[in-house]
Amino acid sequence: MDTSKTTLNSQQKSVLILDLAKYFGGGQVRVIQLAKMLQGINYPFCVVVLDNCPMHLKLLEYGLPVKSVSHSRGDPRLILALKKITQEGGYQIIDTHNPQAHLWGLLTAIVSKGIRVVTTVHGCYGDAEKGWRSVLYNWVVKLNRFYSDKQFIAVSDSVQKYLTALHVAPESISYIPNAILPDDTSSEVTIQKLTGWSNEMIVVAIAARLEPVKGINHLIAAVAKAVKVNPLIKLFIMGEGREKNALLAQVDELGLADSVHFAGFRQDVSLLLKSVDVFCLSSLSEGLPFALLEAATAKLPLVLSKVGGMAEFFEHDYSALMFPVGDEEMLSEHILLLASNIAMREKLGNAAYQTVEKNFSVRRLLEETIAVYNG
Repeated sequence: MDTSKTTLNSQQKSVLILDLAKYFGGGQVRVIQLAKMLQGINYPFCVVVLDNCPMHLKLLEYGLPVKSVSHSRGDPRLILALKKITQEGGYQIIDTHNPQAHLWGLLTAIVSKGIRVVTTVHGCYGDAEKGWRSVLYNWVVKLNRFYSDKQFIAVSDSVQKYLTALHVAPESISYIPNAILPDDTSSEVTIQKLTGWSNEMIVVAIAARLEPVKGINHLIAAVAKAVKVNPLIKLFIMGEGREKNALLAQVDELGLADSVHFAGFRQDVSLLLKSVDVFCLSSLSEGLPFALLEAATAKLPLVLSKVGGMAEFFEHDYSALMFPVGDEEMLSEHILLLASNIAMREKLGNAAYQTVEKNFSVRRLLEETIAVYNG
């Protein structure tokens, strides 16, 4: 995973990486990974985020170049703030990483001179959202494809197909999957210390934004079924989002207060995964989650909904146990099977690790992203 051999050329173009997400998720992990690698080769860049959001604090912690905007995501003054940052920094490219960033980054480029837009898409927005959000987010992507200097990055094959379905020209799409940088931190934090659970407990974990598209309500329902058969099963949920209150109410209604722990936003997911037995993602739609790559790197057995990049790269009964989207019965059965079968957990975990080692290169992510910037 060494990127030291990646070199710059005389055509390098300075880039403003724009991410206006309120919460921390896989897209934000990719931005941080990319920023670390760009900093490592002295590539000229800066990340722009919302003031005091989790992403802002994380970038400051790592000492990465960052600027923040104080306007809300619905405030048109964002265009003026972004234009000022772009002009003062002399940035030639805006690389946008979530729907709001896609919109405001594009509008900033339109009112500025000599700015090229790169649209990095992390998921299938039409499937990930419902109602007006689905329509709006798809419209934003379509708006980007009409811009004369358009260029898209898809993080998975499913995202690439999604963009093609929105009539983005295939030659405008670069397929650059996510990758994982090695964790260089050390800590004695464990889930058992955080929760008070004994080492006998079987810890099922998920790391995801608490949003409808992540299907965490299905995972909680499945765990409720599994706990009735095996009371040692516990669910550890890492993440924040707008569904938190609804999920807390579901846990209370199902009588799972002693079996489910909400850990909130965690900056040490890779460390906590060391005390997990089974990692699960129950998403309704997905690109290629960083949490999945982290769990596979930790050699954890995976239980995954058969969707997006998860179905693309992981094979049922070899590198993961897969289940149809929303199938709580099968999800529960998979959890019970792994809870009682250590040998299967080890087999699946090793196969998942090999899958990540084979398919996800940080050097590829860096070099192909720079090629898009300089193209």
